[in-house]
Amino acid sequence: MAGRLGIIAGSGDFPIHVLKEAKKQDYFCALIAIDEDYPVEWSGIADVAFHVELSKITEMIAFLRTHRIDQVIMAGKIDPRRGLEEIRQSPLLMKLTAGLRDRRPAGLIAMAVEYFEKQGIKVIDPSFFISELMCGPGVLTGGEVPAEIRDEIEFGWPIARAAADLDIGQTLIVKDKKVVAVEGLEGTDETIRRGGRLAGSGIVAIKLCRSRQDTRIDLPAVGADTVKSLIDAGGGTLCFESRKMPFFQREEALRLADAHGIVIVSHEA
Repeated sequence: MAGRLGIIAGSGDFPIHVLKEAKKQDYFCALIAIDEDYPVEWSGIADVAFHVELSKITEMIAFLRTHRIDQVIMAGKIDPRRGLEEIRQSPLLMKLTAGLRDRRPAGLIAMAVEYFEKQGIKVIDPSFFISELMCGPGVLTGGEVPAEIRDEIEFGWPIARAAADLDIGQTLIVKDKKVVAVEGLEGTDETIRRGGRLAGSGIVAIKLCRSRQDTRIDLPAVGADTVKSLIDAGGGTLCFESRKMPFFQREEALRLADAHGIVIVSHEA
């Protein structure tokens, strides 16, 4: 057996991909599902599984200790709005966050990591399990990217980087060399839809990592749902950072993009 691994699973395809890859490599996998709508199949693949509310950190620790787990991966989406609500309901989380200078998502997750590691449970980088999902730079959909779209990307990229590094949001929507929307608590998909409502079709969605992204606690990703949100927004372009964020459901996403005239670019600054 390769080792014993805990997976703290939010929503999306990230957790199931890590789980399947870890099982292929003969890890004993203890799954903690914090999304109440997690697929039943996850429990069938994991060696042991446990559903618990996000605020029940002490129960998570007890479950991991019971199964002799001393390393975990955090995988999947956690709605920041839900996180803030559960902090208010947990005396432990209220105590842990009392001294924080701010409660932006990265700071809250880093606080959780520090707490886990004080309990003797190391939070590790998931990159080892998802390397094949990373894309090199280039146009992933058919055809050439029009010069005007490349101009929009060059305009928006440094602004998106600044917003990400300030931990405001990691998705920026631009059109006609104007900022249309910046990601807030609603997440990438809703930001894209909001951009479409504000500016109509033809928006450019740019998603990238922070300059100093801690991939143990927060790894941005794109996938079929990202493309579907662009379709809902009336179509446009998706540009994401190459080699640094996974592209889930790639075949489905590219098929949808080509069918709706959406351009997907993996960009390297």
